[in-house]
Amino acid sequence: MSNLAIVYLHLDFDLSYDDFEATREYLINVTGQYSSVIYRQNSNVRVELRDGSVKAWILVAGSIYLAIGQYGSFRSGVDQVIKDAKSVKEFITDTLVKDGVDESRVIEAKRKRCLPDKIRRLFLRIDRFEERIANMSPAEKAREAELITRVAEGISYELDYQEDLDQFLSCLDDRFKPAPESLKLKYHTAIRKEGDFMGRLVAPYKANELLIEPPRGFESSSAKKALQLTSAPLALRNRN
Repeated sequence: MSNLAIVYLHLDFDLSYDDFEATREYLINVTGQYSSVIYRQNSNVRVELRDGSVKAWILVAGSIYLAIGQYGSFRSGVDQVIKDAKSVKEFITDTLVKDGVDESRVIEAKRKRCLPDKIRRLFLRIDRFEERIANMSPAEKAREAELITRVAEGISYELDYQEDLDQFLSCLDDRFKPAPESLKLKYHTAIRKEGDFMGRLVAPYKANELLIEPPRGFESSSAKKALQLTSAPLALRNRN
């Protein structure tokens, strides 16, 4: 699956080992319910937690083509997918607060750049190239076109669904399209090595019905205990 959003959270909690799984379950369900609505599919959600203060990396993956939905063209839709990723981050932090987590415990919440950002940067680079092409030497033109093609090839490798790849390539001039033999698409079960902390992602694609209203945070007493009850001892220690 292609990366649609990556959110980094740093929470001021000291969790026990047993509480980590409850916290992971909470974050997966909160993120999964909301992302299934805005991305119009059963998005795959992975959560990586680190010791000490809770540091969570939340990865949402799925089909960019389905995520774009009614947003129009693939190119304009990519911009909206990036905005949707920002809303994922805001929904997670808002839900934490609604579910009883003190806002001061959220040390940091960031949306990390991922595949839609790479696609957008490539489109902008092509635009700049077209604007400057009249003033470039033949060698400069050839060099920049080669670099753009290399970036397009790298993006193509990260697109795990044929629909995503077809839509992406349709936005590229023939000068920038990777050679067909260089495309290494993997289908439907999306078994691909992630080059970051998330390791290997294995998930079959399934379409999902669109929900009417964005859901509230996942109701889990064990998860709430993990995220709420641990704050009191920390707060008391901070006063000493």
